[in-house]
Amino acid sequence: MGNTVLMIGFGEAGQAIASGWRDAGMDHTVLTYDTKLDDPLTRDAMHAAAVALDTKPVAHVPEAAAEVSHAVSVVTADQALHAAERAADILPPGAVFWDMNSVAPDTKRQAARTLAQAGLVYLDVGVLSPIHPKRHAAPLAVAGVVDDRIRDAIDAFGFDADVLSGTIGDAASLKLLRSIIIKGMESLLVECHQAGERAGLTDEVLQSLAPSFPGIDWPERLDYVLQRVEQHGPRRAAEMAEAVKFLDDLGVPPLMSSAASKRLSLGTAASQSADGGEPD
Repeated sequence: MGNTVLMIGFGEAGQAIASGWRDAGMDHTVLTYDTKLDDPLTRDAMHAAAVALDTKPVAHVPEAAAEVSHAVSVVTADQALHAAERAADILPPGAVFWDMNSVAPDTKRQAARTLAQAGLVYLDVGVLSPIHPKRHAAPLAVAGVVDDRIRDAIDAFGFDADVLSGTIGDAASLKLLRSIIIKGMESLLVECHQAGERAGLTDEVLQSLAPSFPGIDWPERLDYVLQRVEQHGPRRAAEMAEAVKFLDDLGVPPLMSSAASKRLSLGTAASQSADGGEPD
């Protein structure tokens, strides 16, 4: 008999994990909750998306979560702590909360304290690659108290998870340090593309990068980055805002991460004004 899992947040990451479990034939009952289920304008589409992946959309109430043994939180960075606080009000004691959100370590420590007070088990989880194509099997770093029950769950869920440490915040730190590089590069590529388009030299600059960075297909990489930022710019910007908090806590001036957050929040439109304003 599989676990009863509550997926908190059913955007790209939540749907990817659920579809991976479905396609792998795993024996879990998956419940889904997303704030879009509370909005009459988005409720029907979100309900249909949940049902299409063999999950059951539910209300965010204790009655709906009474049988939940594990909850997986995959919301936007700016909603991660709020999601944990709300989960503490509905999850039954002993349930395991897998916090897969890209937030500052201190944010995860706050969430852990809140959930511990409600008798819940908290895991700090960092997702160390894009969620696609591996979906539920994307590589994870896990920090927290990992006992036999958690190890069994890792196997049952098909997670590719390495236990990093017993210290909440370590997985979040690793994730955000990676993000400083990855999303920092994304912001540079977007800015270079915008300038290259205005100068009429985009193709030439991409060709010139190839000898310096062998093995990277720069046109393909640029297309991928532009697509991701166009679709998920605000989410990526929010993640870099969490990196800024992390660096501040470490006493490292977050000059580049702060700029990357701003650039990603503006998106990909080449028509943005030189002072960083919104497109006309």
